[in-house]
Amino acid sequence: MVTSVITQYRILKFVAVNVGDTTKLRKPLRSLHLGSFENLCTVSMDTSVIDVIFMMVKRSISSVPIVTSQSNAINVRAKGVVADLVQIFFSTYLRLLMSSL
Repeated sequence: MVTSVITQYRILKFVAVNVGDTTKLRKPLRSLHLGSFENLCTVSMDTSVIDVIFMMVKRSISSVPIVTSQSNAINVRAKGVVADLVQIFFSTYLRLLMSSL
C-alpha cells in the first residue's frame, strides 16, 4: 500500500524548514559545480515530439527545456511526459484493424 509520494517539492520544503545552515544553498549552482552550463540541449515549441525523443535518448537526458527564439526558458518537458505522449499515440494506432492499413 502506498502511504505517501515524495516529490521534489516536498524534499525542498523539508530542507527549507529543517536545515539551519543554508549558506551553500545560497551559492550559485555554477560555483558548486552543479548542473550543465555549456552545450545545453534545448527545444522550441515547434520541435516535433519524435525529435525530442531522439535527442533525449542520444544525450541520455531526462528532461529538456523549451525555449523561445531569444533563448528564454518557457517550460521543461520530462521524459515521463514524452513517454505518456508516445503511449497515447501507439495505443491509438495499435488498436487499428489490419484491414484499415
